[in-house]
Amino acid sequence: MGYAAAPWTFTGRALYQLSLVKADEARKYVPPELKLVEFFGYTLGGVYLARYDGSPAGSFDECVAMAGLVWNPPTSCAWAARVYVSNGEARDHGVRSVGLPSRLAAFEPLRHAASSSKAWWTRGGSKESGRERSSSSSSSRSGSGSRESSSGGSGGSGGRESSSSGRGGGGEEVALINVDRGRRGLPHRPVAVFQLPALPAGGFLGPRLRLSLPSFSGGTAEHPGLLQYSCDLATRVMPVAPMRVLLPDSHEAAGSGGRGGRGAAPAAAAAGRAPHPEVLDLLLNGWPLACLAFSDMVMRVEEPTRLTLPAPSEKQHALPALAAVLPQKR
Repeated sequence: MGYAAAPWTFTGRALYQLSLVKADEARKYVPPELKLVEFFGYTLGGVYLARYDGSPAGSFDECVAMAGLVWNPPTSCAWAARVYVSNGEARDHGVRSVGLPSRLAAFEPLRHAASSSKAWWTRGGSKESGRERSSSSSSSRSGSGSRESSSGGSGGSGGRESSSSGRGGGGEEVALINVDRGRRGLPHRPVAVFQLPALPAGGFLGPRLRLSLPSFSGGTAEHPGLLQYSCDLATRVMPVAPMRVLLPDSHEAAGSGGRGGRGAAPAAAAAGRAPHPEVLDLLLNGWPLACLAFSDMVMRVEEPTRLTLPAPSEKQHALPALAAVLPQKR
């Protein structure tokens, strides 16, 4: 098993949440050559959380933190600020072959659903890859610390419902922990903790749709130039309640108190320090607009090619379609 010649096929399920993100923050992650689509100082970012039961690298989990919507006529898509995967082979393929800002991560369940019929994360006994099991075990201390911080009141993300300091309800909770090497890792704290909506395991899971979606990548140390590739998706789509994103305060800001803790980035700025480059609190603290559940998903991804940018004099008058904002894939 491994990444042979494209196209690459992925099967599984996913949650895709669209959020309003401040444009000034999104621009920190988007190459200057691409136009960021803005609406009154905000752009369309969000989170894509997936469990793949089949892929060239086997079964693994993924979370894409999307900075915003970029526009290169006649194509638009959501730009990935970070791509977290629980499989080392998938991480290396994303970095070396697709030009994605991929990080090795552990996805640690903190709370199970009150009813197995409403479980999403543990549905069907999803298998962990060996790499995920080992990284999750080695980082269990970080995940537990995140949970204590959030429930203690200093780990909220601004008091919005999307990042509520409350921990009510019977849904599942999953901690996302960056366990990558060196400067790409994030020690001492999780990236975020996701409170998942309760979802039915059977019955009608929405209409089955087929989409052909463009994707952009590149602008990394491994791929300084920009790339483009296509992603063909067939899946059942159903609107669900938004995920809640808990953003724990960093170890520097721990003990600051109050229910409205805003995460590590604002705390570092208030202290006159630059936040850790892998802290994405200001992106993940967006205002949720909608969340979609993808079931029985089959995704085919083509090999990237070089992206040709239009001449500066070309007119850019069309607005991007909402269907083009699905996240990039390997």
